[in-house]
Amino acid sequence: MRELTYDYRLGESRYSLNLLDVTVDESIEVERLTGRGWTWLCAAHDRGEALAVKTFFWLARRHAGEAVEFAGPAMNFRWREFRAEIRRDQSTQDSEGEASPDPTEETDQPKPPARTSRSQTS
Repeated sequence: MRELTYDYRLGESRYSLNLLDVTVDESIEVERLTGRGWTWLCAAHDRGEALAVKTFFWLARRHAGEAVEFAGPAMNFRWREFRAEIRRDQSTQDSEGEASPDPTEETDQPKPPARTSRSQTS
């Protein structure tokens, strides 16, 4: 599984959340808290959905040792004071710094014709 870390900044404070460090119980807690599934929250965060961003930022602050309430005033920040970045695992990079292609990913390039074991005669 690839590492996926979210880096957040609120004013001068910085927080990070590695999704692989989130426990199953934390995942269930945020599902119950938000009424959304874990998979939806992960995808929605990448789209910038406010509920997902707030949820993961809240988890990052809790992982940093802060006892903040999800619905408390400390979590009601202004967007202009907030920054979020996604840091993906660098191990998927090749030696020249370019991302290696995902062998499971579909491409638009035509596939070579299938080979058969029959011999062709002229």
